[in-house]
Amino acid sequence: MTEVVEYLKWVSDGFLPSMDEARLNKFIEWCEPRHVLARFDGECQITSHSVFGFKYEFSQSMATYEAAVLSYEIFEIARLFSAVSFPVILLKGGAYSALSMRVARGRRVSDLDILVPRKDLQETENILHENGWGWLAKNKNAYDQAYYRNLMHELPPLVHNKRHTIIDVHHALSPLTSPVQVPTDMLIKELQQVGTTGLFALSNVDIFLHSALHSFYASDFQTPVRSLIEFYDLANALSQNDWDRLIGRAKDIGLLWPLAIALDALERIYPSVTPNKVMAELNTQLGFRFSRSFMAFMVNISLKGASNPVSYITGKFWLIRSQFTAMSMRHLLRHYWQKHVKRMHLK
Repeated sequence: MTEVVEYLKWVSDGFLPSMDEARLNKFIEWCEPRHVLARFDGECQITSHSVFGFKYEFSQSMATYEAAVLSYEIFEIARLFSAVSFPVILLKGGAYSALSMRVARGRRVSDLDILVPRKDLQETENILHENGWGWLAKNKNAYDQAYYRNLMHELPPLVHNKRHTIIDVHHALSPLTSPVQVPTDMLIKELQQVGTTGLFALSNVDIFLHSALHSFYASDFQTPVRSLIEFYDLANALSQNDWDRLIGRAKDIGLLWPLAIALDALERIYPSVTPNKVMAELNTQLGFRFSRSFMAFMVNISLKGASNPVSYITGKFWLIRSQFTAMSMRHLLRHYWQKHVKRMHLK
């Protein structure tokens, strides 16, 4: 784990110490599948090695291209929704980019996520359909449409018919069937404006809490390194006032447990980031939980990323857990039957 901690700190700082080619090669091979190589700036030592320099420059080029595509899509969404009476809220990578946050540096993106009030979903959908957006082919069937609309926290993904970019339209931060429910109206009360675009983003505290929910509670944790480094950047973006109100805000919107998992992971690698009084207040609120220690153990194994039976089991654990944090056993079995068993039988 010592080597992984060292690598994590190099990536989060965006700086490499001097090292021989063999060690640099090992580090590059570690970075590539974790999508963090583009975080280093142009003065990085990597560029002095031809083979490694190519990999670095390729990752930089891809990240730059994807950032430009994302910026254009944000511009288009701002244009299309300029006359609506409800807030259109950028989430995750879109918010990071539009707010020029450090976490956006070299970040790979695949789609744009927005959040709107649930009552305004139909108007949002109509505007997008009228301007070149449509359903992905795999989601056009009646079951998928009903599944997303009745159980999930978002519409089925929409793809543009010319640019082939994808947008996810959310009305909540977690599925309607999830045990964790964050009131969207409470998020809307603390929005921040995104420059002069007419769009909005969550407050910095809520961005931080959403990252904890999305990356450490509700996901299958396929990119633990990237998730932790992004959480580190978001932690460093919090002001003292943000830290002072973090635990209270997490309790108010029902995210204390996801926050605990995320902060425990952060504390393990970056012990000086989270103020002591925040951890003390969190411990007071939650008390001792074996499940919390177990989650910290599982996160540490995932960060190691070794190819061994333990890591395989850990990966399956996160995958299964992500299903149960999204829906009940009843919904899960019904969904599995429709998506897998029934379709296999029809074939």
